[in-house]
Amino acid sequence: MNSTTVNGVKVKVYTSAYTITTESGETLTATMRREERADDSGITDFMIAPRESLKPVGKLGTIGRWTPIQWLLFAFSLAMIGGTAATAFDCYRRKPGYRWGWIALILLAYASAGFSLLREGGRMTLRFHFSATLLGLSSYVWYPNGTIIFRLYLPVGMIIYWILRKRLTPSD
Repeated sequence: MNSTTVNGVKVKVYTSAYTITTESGETLTATMRREERADDSGITDFMIAPRESLKPVGKLGTIGRWTPIQWLLFAFSLAMIGGTAATAFDCYRRKPGYRWGWIALILLAYASAGFSLLREGGRMTLRFHFSATLLGLSSYVWYPNGTIIFRLYLPVGMIIYWILRKRLTPSD
């Protein structure tokens, strides 16, 4: 259940999903969305589809159905993780002051920016996200109902280290 206010009217949205196995053994998922407002209520969305087709595309579990953009973001994420590990090794080798603090910053400090395009009833809502986070995989995930979530993870600790690298260690 999700409760929001739209144009001064309180709206409660109930979303339910059921798994159904047919006599032939096929697994289907039935999803239903019901809205309640002060003056009316009712079902706004109902769908029955094969269970596999309702999984969000862009997560590791649906890797077989990824688009080129999703593969590109995955490769970018792997490059950033590899670069982070190489930077931590470089920091360990160069022995700057507070070496273990720098290594922790390099390995753990990531920033995540992105947006969500959510389908809520008959309208689309755009929300922007920014947060400090730990290591993550950048992604572009779309759901069968039209919702899209985009996240880009950037290794801020690694970037800070490379900007300050010359000042942190004595000249060779």
